[in-house]
Amino acid sequence: MRVYKFGTCTLPEPEGESQFTVNGRNIAVDLPYGTFDPDGGPLVLKASDVTHKCRLIAPVDAKYDELARTMGLGRNVLYAQMWNGDRRCTYAKMTSLSHIAIARNYPSYQDVTLKFSLDSPYWWDINDVSFLDQGQTLDSGLIMDGHFDTQTITTSPYTWTLINSGTAQADGGYMLIQPNAASSMSNITIEDTESGANFNWNGTLNANDRLEFDFLAKTVQYNGVDAYGSFAQNSNQIEWLLLALGNNSMKLTAGAIAGTVKLYHRWSKMFL
Repeated sequence: MRVYKFGTCTLPEPEGESQFTVNGRNIAVDLPYGTFDPDGGPLVLKASDVTHKCRLIAPVDAKYDELARTMGLGRNVLYAQMWNGDRRCTYAKMTSLSHIAIARNYPSYQDVTLKFSLDSPYWWDINDVSFLDQGQTLDSGLIMDGHFDTQTITTSPYTWTLINSGTAQADGGYMLIQPNAASSMSNITIEDTESGANFNWNGTLNANDRLEFDFLAKTVQYNGVDAYGSFAQNSNQIEWLLLALGNNSMKLTAGAIAGTVKLYHRWSKMFL
């Protein structure tokens, strides 16, 4: 994988060398009879850095100034391309722009080193994201809306499969449950039967009511009004819904259901 663009600025390619680092956190504390790790068994990843070494070809000064202006804009979208042509992106800041001016090379080229600090260790598939020029997203919230999943529910329990083909667990994203005309649903439980993670909402949805879950922002709304008080989850799970690598077998159970209910789900693959 190599970086090729930051915001609207195409990064220099000649002699390009991109170095990617993924680091796990280690906050284990030494105790008299061993160590204590507050993170327990799971690996907790830290935000990553990317170093890009490249060469500016004449006109050297104009390209250097473009890089400096882009650095001054702050957080933006960093783009990378895989060996097979797939492209990924993430949010980052350019934190360093350095070069050594060698007189004998100055008329033709200069070597520079760019350093980027990523907001997180994760990258998104470029096809999952819609960006404006300066990095603002056209997506609905804190998660990228790369995958749109729609289920039509008429019975309880109802099962379906979500496939996460990324290289990291994916946040559940955003989910909307809405009964059609002359339909209703009450006391809803949603479970990932592979991991055992589940959450439930107690209440009744009538025709065209909207029950919305934002799994990253951790909000629940019923017809636009906060409904977190009717929400509960497993006491031993931190995230409301995380999609494991591979197949995720999902199940919805309702206390009662009449007619047809639509479930809309938006989420995105994530990569290290």
